[in-house]
Amino acid sequence: MRSLLATMLILLAACSEDGSSLLVDVRTDLVPGVEFDGVRVTLGDDTREVLAGGRDFLSGVRAATFEGVSSGNVRLQVEVLMGARVVVTRPVEVLVRGQTAVTVAITRSCLGIACPGDDPSQTACLGGVCVDPGCVDERLERCFEDPLCEAAADCPPRAACATPVCTSGSCVYDGRDGCGDAEYCDPAVGCRPRLEMDAGPGDAGARDAGPEDAGEPEDANPDAAADGGADAGNDAGTDAGTDAGTDAGCPRNLGCSYGTPGECACGWTCLLFGEGTGCREPGPNELGEACNVSTDPCVSGLECVEPPFTTDVCRRVCDVPASCGPGAWACVGFADGGEGGICRQLDCDLVAQDCEIGEGCFPDTTIGRNKCEDPGHQTVGQPCDAGNGCVPGTVCIGSGGFFCRELCDPDGADTCSSGTCTRGTAPPVWGVCL
Repeated sequence: MRSLLATMLILLAACSEDGSSLLVDVRTDLVPGVEFDGVRVTLGDDTREVLAGGRDFLSGVRAATFEGVSSGNVRLQVEVLMGARVVVTRPVEVLVRGQTAVTVAITRSCLGIACPGDDPSQTACLGGVCVDPGCVDERLERCFEDPLCEAAADCPPRAACATPVCTSGSCVYDGRDGCGDAEYCDPAVGCRPRLEMDAGPGDAGARDAGPEDAGEPEDANPDAAADGGADAGNDAGTDAGTDAGTDAGCPRNLGCSYGTPGECACGWTCLLFGEGTGCREPGPNELGEACNVSTDPCVSGLECVEPPFTTDVCRRVCDVPASCGPGAWACVGFADGGEGGICRQLDCDLVAQDCEIGEGCFPDTTIGRNKCEDPGHQTVGQPCDAGNGCVPGTVCIGSGGFFCRELCDPDGADTCSSGTCTRGTAPPVWGVCL
């Protein structure tokens, strides 16, 4: 009998192509949790989001990390969000070489500014004026011929709660310590009460789809038609059903746990947002279906994740194996080392391939058990580079070269379409047709 020298290359996390990496930090003097609740960064077809709550955006927050980026000039889109509404957007051009880090400044003074102006190349905004999209903290020479300020003393005074700061050649205003705990600093008018959730009953679950309030931001009248209760007194130009990024009764619950019942109200689901988690409206996509974390999310309880061999897909996520449900499960951590992981069924059947939709059952010699994984696209006889890099029902093995081979049960019925079922040399019990 031919001996089998099998080397399993089991990848437990998504891998990226060789290339450079791009780290994107965002700074803004807009007030997190009041004037915006998230930041979205888009590079080509790849999107990252980070929740705003409790983060020091005035000093800067890591909003995105992109791996496997081709060296050269790339274009980003940075959007500051309030729920589904884009508060302000800024295009960015970056020269990527190796590991590249950029800091993108978005200033309150750019609200309502439309760029480009007279110069069609100045498509971004900083300090209330249109600038080159290559203007980032690391390339200030692309921002202004003459900086708008060189020191805080050059900045015009604002409300008493707002301390002027000159950064990136433009003026921003620090109001973090200028007001009481239940207030925030609006540099134009002073301390204002933070928005609270409406006292009335909650909406039906989704964000209000109606138009923005027609009244002034300080709306003295109750929004009875929308929520049945008085607003907290400040709609900030959005419908009262969306206060500080939540529907009434539907809080973001920052730091929520995957797979734990009751973490999110209104049928929302706990999802990843950059470095944290938060509750968000679910989308229409079911288990195993294609998705997009920003524009086309999954149904409640599923996360849109990026497998190593295919496009984004809806998967069950977890904090611990027990949160995956009854039976034998592994909670396999994400490639970036962030919170939680993906539910992977253990002790699946290599021949029956009884995994969840879109997964394949593969022998995992690192734990001595069969485990469901996201499969690859290679078929029998084709070269491969990972234990689960082949289609379900096959596995990547080899000696001196790796190829997809048909899986079989050496202790069961002969199911090989050709060759003989040859036992693998390491647990679990598995075989390949040779």
